[in-house]
Amino acid sequence: MTGVASSVVTVADLSVDYYERRRWVNVVNNVSFSIEPGETLGLAGESGSGKTTTAYSLFAYRRPGSRIRKGTVTFEGRDLLTLDERRLRPLRGARICMVPQNPASSLTPSMRVGQQVVEALEAHESVSSRREAEQRTVGLFDQVGLPHPASTVRRYPHELSGGQQQR
Repeated sequence: MTGVASSVVTVADLSVDYYERRRWVNVVNNVSFSIEPGETLGLAGESGSGKTTTAYSLFAYRRPGSRIRKGTVTFEGRDLLTLDERRLRPLRGARICMVPQNPASSLTPSMRVGQQVVEALEAHESVSSRREAEQRTVGLFDQVGLPHPASTVRRYPHELSGGQQQR
């Protein structure tokens, strides 16, 4: 790991277990990495290798029947695994986010993409009104390079390419 002190995210010796068939099964074992400001991290590996479990640990999410056996997940100097939901909620989505491998699985097919972003902004209390959320959504679509942002917000997920959905 390089420059741990300046890292935005540091995962150190993370081990996660799932309870299956009356015993604990290790699914992530001693994973360590750091992400420096401006860096992007992509997790690659075989199906079942623990990529999703590791990614969700960055949000301090745990599926039922799982446990963090050891390790830390530090974001901007705070160990997320020690924070309660009240302290985690403002970070999730607003400060920490993830782009899934298949973005279509994260989008509701019967809802316009702009409305989905508006709801996320409102849920994370990062806007003061519906109008502000709608304006901010158009701005975000423009910022990530989507064509014709004002009309793209009215499209459904199937009307966008995979790359556009990811953005």
